[in-house]
Amino acid sequence: MLKEYSFSSKEVVEELKNDEVVALPTDTVYGLAIKYDSLKAYKKLIALKGRDPLKPISVMFASNYNYNNLLYVDFKTKKVINKFLPGALTIILKAKEDSPYQLHLNTYKIGFRITADKDLDDFLKKLDFPLQVTSANLSGEKTLYTSNDVIATFKDDENLSSIIIGECKSKIATTVVDLSEGKVDIFREGEISKEEIEEVYYS
Repeated sequence: MLKEYSFSSKEVVEELKNDEVVALPTDTVYGLAIKYDSLKAYKKLIALKGRDPLKPISVMFASNYNYNNLLYVDFKTKKVINKFLPGALTIILKAKEDSPYQLHLNTYKIGFRITADKDLDDFLKKLDFPLQVTSANLSGEKTLYTSNDVIATFKDDENLSSIIIGECKSKIATTVVDLSEGKVDIFREGEISKEEIEEVYYS
């Protein structure tokens, strides 16, 4: 049976530490989250979504997390981070050589974001690790925004351990930009435009 928690529940922290998949509300859409370096949880997540195992999943950092442990961050990228994060932006950068395989899948590039949602950020700060987070839906199916929809979709799948009940506030997916090659390459445009990013990056 799918267990229901709040962001304040200590039990959900333990579930993530124990290689479980947890559904949670983000500032955009409902997500499926796992511990960033748990290959066991990663396999569960892939099976749950019916997702291509070679399609990278981005990582979410707490606002106080030292992401330099995993990523190469240059001066121009730092300007973009300082301007738009926390916020609705996913940035792809080159990964450090010793970063967990499941974050880059041998591409040695990692997409990351820092949420602007206070409840979610406070929850991430309680963890001593980042989370890999992907949208809480079956691959190719509609995006889910409510806990009821997530429960209805996944309640019979043993790969999903629990769900944090909450609310998605924006319902607009993040902008995704690749800055790993020294230029602005937009993969998906959301609330933050290509022009806004270019103005900061190239200034």
